Amino acid sequence: MEKPRGLELLTPSERTTLRLVAECMSTREIADHLALSPRTVENRRCSIAQKLELPGGKGLPELALRIRDLL
Repeated sequence: MEKPRGLELLTPSERTTLRLVAECMSTREIADHLALSPRTVENRRCSIAQKLELPGGKGLPELALRIRDLL
């Protein structure tokens, strides 16, 4: 599996969030699991998408599934 560009830029909290996205958890489920607000989770998802160069965050769940072993 080729490591996507930008993966090294993710913070530990963003990596945790991306791991949970790979487990098909919703924003609400991730927020509850991490004791965060849904807005914080959405902000992390946007930051992850920017760092991984995913326009509009599209494809984040699919990418997370493909690279979950790298997280």
